[in-house]
Amino acid sequence: MDGGSLLFKTNHGLGGGGAGQARITAETIVKAYNLIGYDAVGIGRRDLAAGLDFLLEIRGKSQFDWLSANIIDMDTDQPVFKPFVTRQLGGLSLAIIGLTGQIRSDSKLLDENVVVEPWRDNLPSIISKLEASHDFLILLTDLDAGNCREIAEMYPMVNLIVQAREVDSGKPPTYLTDSAILVGAGQKGKHIGVMEVDWRPTRKWRSAGQQDLTAGKKERIRLQSQMKQLRERPELKNHYDNIRERLTALENTLTQLERQEKSAAESVSSFDNRFVAMNVSLPDHPAVLDLVNENKKLVEALNRKSPPSTGEAVSARGFVGWTACRECHRKQVQSWQASRHATSHLTLVEKGQQFNLECLPCHVTGADSNDPAAAIGRAADLQVVGCESCHGPGSIHRLNPASQRTAPITEKICLACHTPEQDDSFDFEGGLKKLKCEIQDDRAGGLR
Repeated sequence: MDGGSLLFKTNHGLGGGGAGQARITAETIVKAYNLIGYDAVGIGRRDLAAGLDFLLEIRGKSQFDWLSANIIDMDTDQPVFKPFVTRQLGGLSLAIIGLTGQIRSDSKLLDENVVVEPWRDNLPSIISKLEASHDFLILLTDLDAGNCREIAEMYPMVNLIVQAREVDSGKPPTYLTDSAILVGAGQKGKHIGVMEVDWRPTRKWRSAGQQDLTAGKKERIRLQSQMKQLRERPELKNHYDNIRERLTALENTLTQLERQEKSAAESVSSFDNRFVAMNVSLPDHPAVLDLVNENKKLVEALNRKSPPSTGEAVSARGFVGWTACRECHRKQVQSWQASRHATSHLTLVEKGQQFNLECLPCHVTGADSNDPAAAIGRAADLQVVGCESCHGPGSIHRLNPASQRTAPITEKICLACHTPEQDDSFDFEGGLKKLKCEIQDDRAGGLR
């Protein structure tokens, strides 16, 4: 299962260059999900970036169900997609529901007669239809955590919420209530997870007393810390004795709670949740790798035939190129020329990927991740990961070097490209030493 928002990187519509490549990649993702054997995917707002018609076309190529209970055709007052599916697993009857986060009615993502209704208008009737005949209810959604918690509190029969998260990839499950937990694995398959569930008839992940036990143990640690601080201060003996009495009473309460929890353990459900980051060091699945290579060829052919330029292909605003930097920083440029950054674009050319908009922003200077198409045909001294990739545009610094210094290199800058799925062994300090940029400045002196 997947919470959704897997097809595209934006939920604001595909504009400018790169729409064709984005659609090709979306189709490749669906082929991969077919291979993996998904059962159901919730429809998130990012799945609609190419419009409703494209998603309907994608649905026809999917061997799994796309779910949304609240994308409604106003002409028929019926859901455009399946609102839920049911499955039999491990002797249990499961229902899987999809909910889509709110989209403005005037959005170009939807047809004129289609709206995303608030979940409060749709979910109650679905829950009432499913709760009596199903043992386990799952919700797939891109709703935020606040809405997910509200759903869990209103409908205790919802047991598992799989959220399409934009952040917090691989974050451990969150207990929303005693009967509902929230899980999510981030976007675009960068983490994959397995959850093993031991589900009991009580339909509870934990007993009500478990929260009191956890809170009590935290309070015990706090009181013990206070006693330790007061032990060497005779003038605060009364305060020390008061805390000791509170701690003794708390210990008795915890003992009772632990006994209750031990006797209730057999009736409480449990899970084992494991996430694995899809880092570059992991071996590729042969069939999926074939899909990835096929995708690269299709993208290359598309963008080579008709480059999705937006009018800023030759130069980049504010960037002067490494040859201009060499005028004053000869030694630094010589050091840089021996690095892999200096041949970054060439590596794309050798692999036939110099038109791939997914790759270009990290292989040229001055590319805008929001407009990667502008990186195609970049001027020669910008077709590298040059000085300005790390230090920022150099035009103002070039005019007045003494007063307009370039930005220092930070780990955040590097991590924009050296992501775990591209470079899971990246070492910022070690990488900085390899670049050898901190050598005597040729003009102004000092370290750069």
